[in-house]
Amino acid sequence: MKIANEIIYFGKLIDEKGLVSSHAGNISVRVNENILITKSGTMLGRLTSKDLTCVEIGDKKDKNLHQASMETVVHEAIYKNSNAKAVIHTHPVYSIILSFFLKDRFIPIDSEGKFVLKEVPIISAEKTISSKEVADKIGKIANLYPVAIIKSHGVFAWSSSVEKAFYLTTALENSAKIFYLTEKWKKENS
Repeated sequence: MKIANEIIYFGKLIDEKGLVSSHAGNISVRVNENILITKSGTMLGRLTSKDLTCVEIGDKKDKNLHQASMETVVHEAIYKNSNAKAVIHTHPVYSIILSFFLKDRFIPIDSEGKFVLKEVPIISAEKTISSKEVADKIGKIANLYPVAIIKSHGVFAWSSSVEKAFYLTTALENSAKIFYLTEKWKKENS
């Protein structure tokens, strides 16, 4: 599948799964020393090739940087510090809810979550959107984990393909929902 078509396809799936609000989230793919990334303010559910731009990793003067996703700084940190070929950033509700109540990590209780994710770091930052602080913190763990929750903001998942990053995102949200509903049930029935 052509890279742009892959981004468009998974953008629609992310929207259909309710992992973002209408104009939130972003997707990127590494192409050598460049990143093909969604533009700022695009609708993942309605992406076209015109909604993508290419920026050189680490080039602060790249002419396309001004139209790239606000989260490009975090995508770059992941690419610089891991072998990732794709990054997805979403705002899944249950994962964000957990970030308010868990301190620094989420350990899934369901079998799939334990097998696929093991544990997921929760990153706190003063500024969470388009944040150099988040980029620095996620860069330090990018080679240790394939996914992280940014407290009160969302999830970044990275892997060898957009499909695998999407799988990590949906596995995390599913595990977060199971955890949340289990804790709620225990509280209501104790």
